[in-house]
Amino acid sequence: MWSSIKPFGRSCVLIEWHQIIHTSILAEISAIRKGIESKQINGIVDVVPGYTSLTVFFMPEVISYAQILEIIDSSEKESPEIAQEEGIIWEISVEYNKSQDKDMASVMSLAGLSRNEIVDLHTSTLYDVYFIGFLPGFLYLGGLDEKLHIPRKIIPDLKILSGSVAIGGAQTGIYPQESPGGWYVIGHTDFKVIDFYSPPFCQVKPGDRVKFSAI
Repeated sequence: MWSSIKPFGRSCVLIEWHQIIHTSILAEISAIRKGIESKQINGIVDVVPGYTSLTVFFMPEVISYAQILEIIDSSEKESPEIAQEEGIIWEISVEYNKSQDKDMASVMSLAGLSRNEIVDLHTSTLYDVYFIGFLPGFLYLGGLDEKLHIPRKIIPDLKILSGSVAIGGAQTGIYPQESPGGWYVIGHTDFKVIDFYSPPFCQVKPGDRVKFSAI
């Protein structure tokens, strides 16, 4: 159950849970989000999840704050049933970098692991998609093995290529488009996380899961 619910400006409602990244909170957030979205209520613009929050954007000239609270409350009551619906598992093939690659060599040094150990650990986990942010289609994944938790780069790279699979801090993810970034690139995938020319643009959703495999 959430810890607080409050207005966040004139046209948003912010629901917050305890500041702990955990799959049980992810399940609650995903279920309430799906419950709200399934109602297709006029005046609700967007429902945006975070690690421990859910923000409901609405048009106050169409629907009131009190009505939004009622919708959230009814969605929360329906959430146990919705939570039983499992998300999609996305199998993503990755060509992992060689040990001579600069970023892979840095990860090997920081983690104290061989290249093969890094690949084995990275592909052994079923990652939860918590939310999408930073860039359109950038997946925030939970579940990275603690042995692969390393500090982010002190000086970010100015250009990380689209499709780069990287780790930084306690997270791993795929850069959906070319951008600056402070994570260490350990491989590349041809999997298209986002396609701006094909709705719904990003098919992977919060609550889905990702499994990497080496090629």
